Amino acid sequence: MREIDITIAPEKPLLVYGPAKIKLLEGEAHIYGKEIEDEVEVSQYKALPVETDNKARLTIEYTVRKPEMKDEGLIGTRVWREEVNRFLDDYGDILILGGTDSGKTSLTVYIANKAFSRGITPSIADYDPGQGDIGIPSFIGGGIVQNKIFSVEEVDGIAYGFIGSTTPMGLEEILIKESEEIYRKLRDKTDFVIMNYHGWVRGLRAFHSIVEFIEKLRIKKVLVIGNKKLYRNFTVFNEVYGENIELFYVEKPETTVRNRTVRKMIRERKYREFIEKTKFREALLDLSLILKEKYGRIRMQMNSKVLKEILVNDFGIDRNPDFIFAIKGLIKIYYYSDNVEKVIYRTYSDSVDIPIEIYVIPRAFLGILSGVKYNGNWVPGICKKVDFNNMKIHMLVPSDIGNSDNIKEVRIGRVAIDLSGREKGLLKKDIF
Repeated sequence: MREIDITIAPEKPLLVYGPAKIKLLEGEAHIYGKEIEDEVEVSQYKALPVETDNKARLTIEYTVRKPEMKDEGLIGTRVWREEVNRFLDDYGDILILGGTDSGKTSLTVYIANKAFSRGITPSIADYDPGQGDIGIPSFIGGGIVQNKIFSVEEVDGIAYGFIGSTTPMGLEEILIKESEEIYRKLRDKTDFVIMNYHGWVRGLRAFHSIVEFIEKLRIKKVLVIGNKKLYRNFTVFNEVYGENIELFYVEKPETTVRNRTVRKMIRERKYREFIEKTKFREALLDLSLILKEKYGRIRMQMNSKVLKEILVNDFGIDRNPDFIFAIKGLIKIYYYSDNVEKVIYRTYSDSVDIPIEIYVIPRAFLGILSGVKYNGNWVPGICKKVDFNNMKIHMLVPSDIGNSDNIKEVRIGRVAIDLSGREKGLLKKDIF
């Protein structure tokens, strides 16, 4: 690491790129409204703005990129202060909306810290399954802010929801259901809830999803960051539909934009930490009960001559399926394979009237991030193997979970990982 001493003034905050360490030598300085007292570590792929109201001298140990002083209008919290103070003068549960990497999470931290300074206790609901700030990616979560924080990751979660994917598209119904459950567990425990929405906010379908989300959770305050079109849409929504949602708008500060590769690496770090810190045991779960719980009545017919003819004539597959089940006009077909490392999903609908989905899965190892519901809360697990012959799922679950009979609900996710935390791929559809 290299080290520099630097003095900052109110009009020139400092942007520190991780990995780095920040130490305060003289004066006072803060990050997102939390005062720097002890040494602050900036993790890899993050950049934190250090601000002062007077002057401050700091020493910075950095590895990759030298810290930079920026104009106060480009980084930091000054562009947010007026609207945040206006909100806190008449606070209530609030939804933060903005695109990917727009600063929603940083703004969430700032609002929480400013509330704490006023003697107000907030809670945070992280509704973005892509980042896993409370929990791990594919989950959403919520917790109570016990003291000022530099990051949402410092909040201890008390409620979790398993979405099963790092993207909400196609899973809006599950996201709303789990978000509502987390909100219900938080709203009576603190003065207000800060809801950090995911980054899918562009387009007609996304706006419809947001409106449905707001109506379901009965949200009355919305803060939009860096998206004037979205803010305008809500202004029109209020006028045309006679709604009375209170709107706030702040600009997006200059941030380090993360590309897809970096976001994937951050997810893999969080998966790796989860796997390394968790002591697992293997649980045998009843596949037939799981399917019936999800779908109700299902049919499993392995000797259909017509279906075998369709597989041969239309798809060129001259091999009997290892497992078939049908539900609501959909046929799902599964094949074992010794030659693949991850689930391969294909769907065919052009030449056959009835929809058919075909899955090719590894015989021994799936490694699909999954959720098991235990004592009313979702807990992460790893789907290791599906035994179709005996109708059992081999699931790795945290060892502190009791008897497998107490697991009342299971959801197999769409993210395939190995036991080192490396991401192996994302399924387009639920495996079951």
